[in-house]
Parts: sequence; structure tokens; C-alpha cells
Amino acid sequence: INGIGIDLSFGSSAKECTPRDFLELSRMLQQWSSLRLPLVVGVSLPTDAEEVEGELPAEGCWDTASSLNLLQVLRSKPSVQALFWNQLTDGTAQRPGGVLTFDGRPKKMLYQLRTLAGKTNTP
Repeated sequence: INGIGIDLSFGSSAKECTPRDFLELSRMLQQWSSLRLPLVVGVSLPTDAEEVEGELPAEGCWDTASSLNLLQVLRSKPSVQALFWNQLTDGTAQRPGGVLTFDGRPKKMLYQLRTLAGKTNTP
């Protein structure tokens, strides 16, 4: 075994996990890190296609700021060798968790991921 893959698919269906606080996620990663193998973490969150600044996201969706906070916690762990977003477009899972809408328009999350990765953030 050269590494461990962890799939964090947050949502309310039977195949997804419920949201956890960041401290609990940090502890979970620490436990997996005790195996002294690199971790590859895939993340999938329900995201709102039309997120409006200052308004609550659609029911069941994460706002961009909370999503980015989660990703920053995950990537801050030395054992996390790779971090990736699991869903490219909406419509491929039970809920809208893509960085592109069903018709291919970029969501705010796509630009935030580019910024997090150190790429230019151009809409």
C-alpha cells in the first residue's frame, strides 16, 4: 500500500456522510495519518449554482466560504498529499455538487478553487 484514499462526500443521501465540524475532520485525518502513508482526499459538497452574496445558500447546499474553510483545513495537514473535487458538473449525482452547472456554466466555487490552487481567478 502506497497511500490511502479518503472520499468525503457530504450530503443527506444514504451514500453520503453528514457534515462534521472541522475539529472532528482534523482528528479523523490525524488517525489516518498515524499509518504514516500519504493521504489523497476527495471532496464533494452540495453547492448552490446561483449563490448570492449576503443570502443563505439553497437548502442543503454549502456556501462558498464554508466550503473553502473545509478545504483549507484538509490541505493544512502534512499527510494530505493530494486534495481534489469529486464532481465536475451538476446532474451527475443526487445533488448539485459540481463546479459547473448542468448546462456547463462555471459556479463561484470553480473560481475559488482556482484561487486556492494558486491560479488566476478570472470569471
